[in-house]
Amino acid sequence: MNNEVKYCVGLNCRSSNIETILTKRAKDVYEVFAAAPQDISPTGRRGNVPVNLEELKRQVELVHRYGVRYNVLMNGSCFGGLEFNADFKDKISNFVKYLDEIGVDSTTVMNPFLVDLVRKNSQQIEIIVSSFAGVTEPVKIERLRSRGADRIVLHQNVYRNFEMLKTIRKSTDLALEIIPNQGCVNQCECFMSHINIVAHSSVATDEEIESFGDFNFPVKRCRTIRQTDPLEFLMSSLIRPEDLSLYEEMGFNILKFAGRRSSTEWMLNDLDAYISRSYVGNVFDLSSHVGENPKICNLPNKVLNGWYQYMGSNSDPVRFRTRAIEFCEKKHIEQYFPK
Repeated sequence: MNNEVKYCVGLNCRSSNIETILTKRAKDVYEVFAAAPQDISPTGRRGNVPVNLEELKRQVELVHRYGVRYNVLMNGSCFGGLEFNADFKDKISNFVKYLDEIGVDSTTVMNPFLVDLVRKNSQQIEIIVSSFAGVTEPVKIERLRSRGADRIVLHQNVYRNFEMLKTIRKSTDLALEIIPNQGCVNQCECFMSHINIVAHSSVATDEEIESFGDFNFPVKRCRTIRQTDPLEFLMSSLIRPEDLSLYEEMGFNILKFAGRRSSTEWMLNDLDAYISRSYVGNVFDLSSHVGENPKICNLPNKVLNGWYQYMGSNSDPVRFRTRAIEFCEKKHIEQYFPK
């Protein structure tokens, strides 16, 4: 197994975004990822700038000149049944063949029927299964592998379960990926409804999106919870740069960075922190869910040194919460949270 750390960075597709990332960090970046065109497939975020097939081809050719891979996202969690529609399947099949023609390296999907469809139409493209698929144990990995998956992005609910992570890593030689900088709350009860509404929003027109209301409310709620409840934050899935070594030692060396709706500057600053394995500043600067949004908590990252080591695994939920309470008291974490 190749133990070199591989960094995967999102594209916001704004002016000069991809050029800036490649010029400044191509030597560090293994792969960039961007949403499929809006009229092709739902994805996991509503994009900033729609990308057409011509621009997609230009971007693929550009990253390859720098020795970087290109990953196209079709990772929406809900297709409204279209995945069984003959016309839609033809559209996806033709799109996959186009991706093959222009040299796209990989595609990320959540829907297992899209795994089947992509593999049927391409033997070259690497199929990455999204974290939205909720993979947290070996049995699902092997099922997805049998359908053609090449890489799995593990779900955040397993990031703090070190025993299960070790079991997963030992059970397969399939490439496994984690997202260190998202920081979802532990066992979020809103997860499915959140990713489903976002999938629908990703393909909605500007007129249609007005009927969605505040479709980003779930992530805003999560952002508030983690900045007002120190225990929820301490039990969350945010992995600090200083704690990446725990995952490298277990054999997880592919890191996907969430935040493709953020500015290029934020993306590069976040990447730099993880590459250097250190960050001085507010820990919420690192989280894609908070990032550039207004912050109501200023928790110095270095105060959290020893956080993961002290709390250990969440395989025992009662002990995990108890250790969070103890760590909170030991480090006086409450003083940094709003009263």
